Amino acid sequence: MLLRFRTGLTDVTTGHPAGIFRAVSQVMDDPALPDYQHAHLSELLDWFYDELPIPCAFNRSTNSRYRNGMAICWLRESATEHVCRMHEIRAILEQQDVFVEQIWTTRPGYVVYEDALQVVALPYASTPT
Repeated sequence: MLLRFRTGLTDVTTGHPAGIFRAVSQVMDDPALPDYQHAHLSELLDWFYDELPIPCAFNRSTNSRYRNGMAICWLRESATEHVCRMHEIRAILEQQDVFVEQIWTTRPGYVVYEDALQVVALPYASTPT
C-alpha cells in the first residue's frame, strides 16, 4: 500500500490538493507561525532532506521543460519512520488550521520514479489525488 498526506490547500502547479510539503512551505512563510513550530518544522524538513531521496523525475518525459511537478508523491507503507514524522508535520499544520488527511492506494498511476521509500506517479483518472 502507498500513503499520501494531502491537505485542503490547492497545489497551483497541478490543480490537485497540495501535498504536505507544499503546505509546510506556505505555513512556514506565515509570520503568525510561532517560532517553536517554525523551528520544529525546519528540523523535520532537514530530516526528510537527509533521509528521503529527492525524486529525479516528476513526468514521463525526459525533456526538462515538462518536469513541472505534475506527478504525485506517495510513501510506501513500510517507510514507518517517515510516516511517523509526517504525523508530526500533520499535527503542526492542523494547529495552524490546515486540513490534512491520509489517503491510500495500490494504484498510484504511471510510475515515473520509485525507490525503497516512495513512489512518484502521474495519477490515473481513478487515482485519489
